[in-house]
Amino acid sequence: MSAGYPYSATAKPGSERTAFAAADLNNKTLKAMLARVVKDMTENGPGTPEEITARMVLPGEHLLLNTVRARTTQLKRLGRVIADGTFGLGESGRAKVARLRLMTTDEQVAFWAAKAEEAQQ
Repeated sequence: MSAGYPYSATAKPGSERTAFAAADLNNKTLKAMLARVVKDMTENGPGTPEEITARMVLPGEHLLLNTVRARTTQLKRLGRVIADGTFGLGESGRAKVARLRLMTTDEQVAFWAAKAEEAQQ
């Protein structure tokens, strides 16, 4: 059985077969998109989901902001990214959106230690 979000897409037990097929397909593309977001942040540094999307889009590609936003949220829950304390403008051009950066190894260790402590309580 899958661990579920944020680790992978799943379908509820008792769902139609198409739901499981969609989850399997999503898991194949999900890993590639996560890798693209991490690669962009490694090469270009911190960014808001809007900035990351603008940097990642390839000529002729239709890349949705919500796709990148969901992946950055997933990376936060996996302890891979953290807010860097600066802000950029959101999609509307008015709202402040936190810039994210990749966590250092020490920050990841502390993140998972805190998660393990929470689980024991």
